[in-house]
Amino acid sequence: MFSFDGTHWEIYPEIYTPNGGYHPIYVDEENNVWVGTIYNQVAKYDQSTGSWDAFSPLPAGSFKLDYITALAVDQKGVLWIGFDGGLTSKDGNNWTLYNSANSPLDGDWIMDINVDTTNNLWLAVYPNNNGIGGVVEFNKNGINNGLTDVKNNTAQTPKSFSLAQNYPNPFNPSTIIKYQVSKESFVTIKVYDVLGRELNQLVNEQKPVGSYEISFNASSLTSGIYFYRITAGNFSSVKKMILLK
Repeated sequence: MFSFDGTHWEIYPEIYTPNGGYHPIYVDEENNVWVGTIYNQVAKYDQSTGSWDAFSPLPAGSFKLDYITALAVDQKGVLWIGFDGGLTSKDGNNWTLYNSANSPLDGDWIMDINVDTTNNLWLAVYPNNNGIGGVVEFNKNGINNGLTDVKNNTAQTPKSFSLAQNYPNPFNPSTIIKYQVSKESFVTIKVYDVLGRELNQLVNEQKPVGSYEISFNASSLTSGIYFYRITAGNFSSVKKMILLK
């Protein structure tokens, strides 16, 4: 790894890669240099001490990290790693994985990550096999670490009613539920336990055409499996969600 100040080049000692192979590279607010390596590790170079700290960026037995594509450290010191299978965060010893299976991400290949002044993450997502990708905002302030939306080049009116899988899932204690209304309708969204007993009514009003999201706080409930159901005109759909405390 090298730096150039306009006049002089400086060579930094290698980590565990005999021929370099660093990609990507990110400098945080404390001037630490973060790099990905050809061995699918993440390493931090502390410029004040001149020392490296390298580690394998995944918890044992959870998911395989094949190709690191992006790195960022947010204002709370959480490390975010983009790779060809989604987005993962490391907060102390706690890891979280986000991908198209458990979040609204349409593609799992994260090409770039940037942190804005309000500590939101902005992700560049490579299009999936259906050509869907775009820019994703990850908002940590007020929506419980949920991915808010995938922004495509054109804004489109929903062509059908739909109810998305909540995210995150499993969750504790709050989660986000997104749904689409393709024709103005009276919409209800209710939460039920495994015995079919109604616990909460999240939506109960006339809704114009559009895309919506609602936050569900389950702090008063115990860990377990719950269901949420949308009814809008003749449309009805049920999804399962898991509360883990």
